[in-house]
Amino acid sequence: MMTQKRPEDYTIEAGPMGPIGEGEALMLRVNRNCPWNQCLFCPVYKETRFSIRSVSEIKSDIEVIRRVCDLLKEVSWEMGFTGRIEREVIETLMERYPEIYGKYPMSVTKEQ
Repeated sequence: MMTQKRPEDYTIEAGPMGPIGEGEALMLRVNRNCPWNQCLFCPVYKETRFSIRSVSEIKSDIEVIRRVCDLLKEVSWEMGFTGRIEREVIETLMERYPEIYGKYPMSVTKEQ
């Protein structure tokens, strides 16, 4: 029987965007917004204030990431992937624990 996962136990603070080409990368947010915020081409951080996250906030995110990694490895072993994290493992984890990932990721298709 699967244990119900609480969404708040698997929540990290993520920014609104990352570098082009890094869509599948996990980025650990250490600051909020942009210290420069004067690029004419970028509308993302306008009228927002730059701030640095506390060490405790960052450590909390790292702990959440560790819990998700542990779940991924557990599912990988159950599926016969011997701990390797393959796309099928991620999809299975998302299906098993929608309370962590929500409905949005499962509705995205390759065509979108």
